[in-house]
Amino acid sequence: MELALNESQKQVLKQVARKLKSIEEINSEINLPFKKVQSILGYFISADLVDREQKVELVHEITDEGKQYLDNQLPEEELIDLVKQKNTAMKDIKSKIKDKTRFSIAINWAKKNKWIEIDKGNVKLIEDLSIITKKIESLREILGKPEIKKESILTELTERNLLTEKEKKSDLYKLKGGISDKKLKNLLTSKIKTSVTSADLMSGSWENYQYKKYNVDTPTEKLMFGRKSIYLEFLNTIREGLLALGFEEFDSPIVDLEFYNCDLLFMPQDHVARGIHDLFFVDSKEKGAIKNRSLLERVSAVHLDGAETGSTGWNYEFDERKSSNMILRSQTTAVSAHTLEELMTRPEPMKMFCLGKCFRPDTIDRTHSFEFWQCEGIICGDNLSIKHLFGILTEICHMVGVKEIKFMPGYFPFTEPSVSGFIKHPKLGWIEALPGGIFRPEFLYPYNYKKTVLAYGIGVTRLAMTALGIDDIRDVYSSDIELLKNLPLYRGKIE
Repeated sequence: MELALNESQKQVLKQVARKLKSIEEINSEINLPFKKVQSILGYFISADLVDREQKVELVHEITDEGKQYLDNQLPEEELIDLVKQKNTAMKDIKSKIKDKTRFSIAINWAKKNKWIEIDKGNVKLIEDLSIITKKIESLREILGKPEIKKESILTELTERNLLTEKEKKSDLYKLKGGISDKKLKNLLTSKIKTSVTSADLMSGSWENYQYKKYNVDTPTEKLMFGRKSIYLEFLNTIREGLLALGFEEFDSPIVDLEFYNCDLLFMPQDHVARGIHDLFFVDSKEKGAIKNRSLLERVSAVHLDGAETGSTGWNYEFDERKSSNMILRSQTTAVSAHTLEELMTRPEPMKMFCLGKCFRPDTIDRTHSFEFWQCEGIICGDNLSIKHLFGILTEICHMVGVKEIKFMPGYFPFTEPSVSGFIKHPKLGWIEALPGGIFRPEFLYPYNYKKTVLAYGIGVTRLAMTALGIDDIRDVYSSDIELLKNLPLYRGKIE
């Protein structure tokens, strides 16, 4: 089948039919985007319709010094203006042109052009002002438009380093010499269709047309569309997976009391982690209220001497005022503290989780932020061991495609034994993301809860970084539209 062209291709072919032209020249003649003209010419070359030649020419570009003179005055131009104003004494001219280098340039080029002579310390014009003005206008014109071919002026400006010479390479296109006028006419008058209608099929006219061949490998324009945040999609995958495993979802206030965030977790009131370097305190003179007085009394007793837990406690008098400080929660274990208070009368086993934000003062880097998400969870029942905890943490990682996991002994004030779980990030290596353990008796005594409670507080943001291949935690929260557009769609599946 003979080659057939669409209307855009015909427009470009007309431009290169009998004359060498650059893409810029073609583009200026027809109303088509530059990239489309470029693509059509590439197609013509592959179809053996057009030849491409490379043209190399010397062009001139203005230097920084040349721009200064163009924006203000040439040194010799300033000199002539001063002489025209009757400033003829050298000492007067020097006082006006204060830069010594500029003064020297002005005198040298004025003398070289034979515009002036110096007699007894005075500058005298020896050339007609109209000739001088014309030369200065020519110099300024070429400085502004160095593409104008005035060789003597170009040479002078280049010699003065006001212009520089540079090689410019450009591609020129022309119809191949072997293409006859008849073939060119046929190409320019050919009819091509890109689709067939039902009318074409019913009438049989489709047989009289030529059809465009499609290249399915041709890159297409990338379409941008509305989408959910990739991080929210990831969190929903975790949520749906835990619900499917029989967990209930709970939450508690982001602004909480130190009582729930620290004291119930058997963290001593003088612990370093409770200072300004690990907690955000709410700037308020008002204190919060601990409504469950019985719970408060039992927490106070555990901190004092361990109460009936077999522990020695922390051996200090409990300060209720400190417990009443309002803070931004630093860990979602505070949600477990609230949940146990609400559900401590349940006789049956229980599994709960929370997906929530936490806040800690921290130095922001690739793996740390002062705002982050945790996935908190507890499993309450009989005959539970640390191995059950390993199993649930491994299952959660497998939900989102994270396979490389390892566990090491850890320490937390409210669990014993404690575990620190690590996951392997494709770029950052092993990072801690799976802390957990079994709640200590000192934690459970205030609730009078007798069953075993497994607990975990997954660093879900780090888990997301590993699953999504993001190596900077700041990108998870980025508002950069281009970055967000180019992140992959997350299609996590529960395995």
